[in-house]
Amino acid sequence: MRDLVVTGASGFLGASLIEAARSLYPDVRVHAIESPRCGGIDLARPDAFERLGSEIRIAHPEEAALIHAAAIVDWDESERALTSNPAMALNVARWSRDVRLGFSVLVSTVNVYPSASKIEAVDTSVEPPTL
Repeated sequence: MRDLVVTGASGFLGASLIEAARSLYPDVRVHAIESPRCGGIDLARPDAFERLGSEIRIAHPEEAALIHAAAIVDWDESERALTSNPAMALNVARWSRDVRLGFSVLVSTVNVYPSASKIEAVDTSVEPPTL
């Protein structure tokens, strides 16, 4: 893998993935896509596809990977999340397909389901405990 594109770079998961990737794979070029509140691309907008294409240049897309971890996870914005989160995933998936990225992972959130209730706490183990 020569390039790794990570959306949601300004969030917890995205930032953690970028830190791990840079530590584990120092020769891989990491493209961090931050949220619009941090000056990044608004992936839910109709022009996100074009902006991704103009801002991310990958010489060998077949040797690149995408981890889409961007999402609105604030429960106070759940109505906006119901339209924006699926739109973000669709725009990123279309871009990945059209540039022929070698591998894509689309991470989701409960904020794409209109009838989901708020989860206060989840007590589950995570394996492996570290990256």
